Amino acid sequence: MTNNFYDNFFKVVKSFPNKVALEFHGTSVSYASLDNSVRCFENNLMDLGLKKGDRIIVSIEKSLEYIYLYLSCLKSGVIFIPLNPDYSDSEMNYFINDCSPKLIIFDKETDRQIEHSKVLINELSLYKDTQTIKRFSVVNEDPAVFIYTSGTTGKSKAAVISQNNIVKNASDLIKRWQISSQDTLLHVLPLFHVHGLFVGLNLILLRGGTISIKRNFSINETIDGLSQSSLFMGVPTIYKRLYESDRLNAENTKNTRLLISGSAPMSVDLHEKIYSKTGHKILERYGMSEAGMITSNYIDKKKIGTVGASLDSVEVRVMSDSEKVVGKKIVGNIEIKGHSVFNGYWNQPQKNKESFTKDGWFKTGDMGYLDEDSFLTISGRSKELIITGGYNVYPKEVEDVLMQFQKVHDCAVVGRSDHDLGEIIIAYIVLKENTGMDNLFTFLQERLVRYKIPKEIIKVEKIPRNAMGKIVRSDLK
Repeated sequence: MTNNFYDNFFKVVKSFPNKVALEFHGTSVSYASLDNSVRCFENNLMDLGLKKGDRIIVSIEKSLEYIYLYLSCLKSGVIFIPLNPDYSDSEMNYFINDCSPKLIIFDKETDRQIEHSKVLINELSLYKDTQTIKRFSVVNEDPAVFIYTSGTTGKSKAAVISQNNIVKNASDLIKRWQISSQDTLLHVLPLFHVHGLFVGLNLILLRGGTISIKRNFSINETIDGLSQSSLFMGVPTIYKRLYESDRLNAENTKNTRLLISGSAPMSVDLHEKIYSKTGHKILERYGMSEAGMITSNYIDKKKIGTVGASLDSVEVRVMSDSEKVVGKKIVGNIEIKGHSVFNGYWNQPQKNKESFTKDGWFKTGDMGYLDEDSFLTISGRSKELIITGGYNVYPKEVEDVLMQFQKVHDCAVVGRSDHDLGEIIIAYIVLKENTGMDNLFTFLQERLVRYKIPKEIIKVEKIPRNAMGKIVRSDLK
């Protein structure tokens, strides 16, 4: 593969011009038609005065037009910035002020208080001449996409993702997951997130497969779609809801060769539940905005509870607080380096200095350990680490045990300041209907060392999670 995404994609167009690339609620788009639509959208952007290196915010609902815009930016060198359409005006204005876009694209007329040049998606035409001269040469080091991080440690930052980052990561995943032109992916994830955008689109389009796109996740629609799909990507929350449906079984997943989970850790309990119903072992992987996917289990070697081994274009090491490499099965700070890892945040020189080591490794902020096969297990975020009475406790290990209790539907664990112990462990739980938490403390005492048992368990109606199913612990605190 070359390092320009669209050059690689166009080779696929020439190989499979009449093959269906995208299916979207009754509409089928061939590879040739997709390429044609992308060129139309590219011309629209050029007519609006955009050029290579300009930034464009796209804040629209999941649609075919979304994909046309994304690919037209990769082709032309315009920097694509996907944002959740549900952001408030104040949040949107923060992003605008931060990245100074040349253009913002919204779905429809809106009363947003945005003082900026904007275009509505229905104003972009598919009927322009597609035979224009390629205006700009797009090369591997050119920035392709800004992905804003979740901002749980302060203001959101834009990770600058290059053409090379995208192509290398897709190439790694194609190899690890054995993606082919015969694959059909059932796509239910949002497109403003790395999981749905890079993982859900790039590797399928670069192999000539088909993507069956659903606007939103629906339990019944997803189960129906699984019977016609070889690949499915979800987050633990999605798999949990699928498991709870009486319709999920081995029969309607018999054509699905690979179920993939990411964006948040999956409990061993949920792994086992999905396997009991479908006969499929979920393949977990580990990624982040700054690097795409970093590690993944193998198709023929899945270690439950781990996120697999590093991909070909990235290295992983686990370090102590004193920046020394730790031994196998010792928890430390996860650092990464390689072709798929970004070079820095937009306009954040100080943050970039803090985020990289002197020898060029990126500090992920995650904690974990490598086993004897160099498979990585994530223990949690370093900022989520609870230190109680001098002992380190990672929320995930307590959450995993809580989820084994039959009456618990969902849970989250955080630390609370304590004058005696420094921090104490607080658990928030959602109970299943018509159940109580009798015997829960006894259950925990049988499975956890004393200092890991929550000092307080609070019943709530739901656990706050972001769009990709990650627990928003700051809301609980």
